[in-house]
Amino acid sequence: MNRATLRHTLEVVTNIAVLGLCITLAVVLVRGRHTPQQVQGSTESHLAKGDVFPAIETVNYEKAEHTLVLALNTQCKFCRESLPFYRRLLSTQGHSDRSNQITVIFPNADSDVRKFIEQAQLPVHAVAGQDFAKFQILGTPTLVLVGRDGKVRALWAGQLSAGGEKEVISAIAGGT
Repeated sequence: MNRATLRHTLEVVTNIAVLGLCITLAVVLVRGRHTPQQVQGSTESHLAKGDVFPAIETVNYEKAEHTLVLALNTQCKFCRESLPFYRRLLSTQGHSDRSNQITVIFPNADSDVRKFIEQAQLPVHAVAGQDFAKFQILGTPTLVLVGRDGKVRALWAGQLSAGGEKEVISAIAGGT
């Protein structure tokens, strides 16, 4: 091989490698933007205490002193890992004075949500097909305590520690 042929071959191989790298990077970025976010232990959110939380169809905030909204995703690993806490939370609500209500919102299709709720054994009111951007929810799981006036009283994002779980229960009981 002469020097010109070798140089041309190296240029072609380099161009192909760069093109492959660009395609791989594009695929990773696109998947990252279209995959449901899952956060663990993060408190990042656009929501803040005192903000008005948008209405959820079939949920009346005025009906109870507080509404705990759980924003989950059927594909979320941390949501699944948090199911024992959600079951405990729901079982304690069954013995309360009904001054609180719990609802779960999902971005997923209704059939996927029904299957998830059934498999998870969560006896809860669930609303499927919700646009989390409307609620300023950046990842799942996110829990939002909403007052009768529709304002955010407290919020938790990500998989909760034991201390975080106690904080949620205390906030519901004490009305933060």
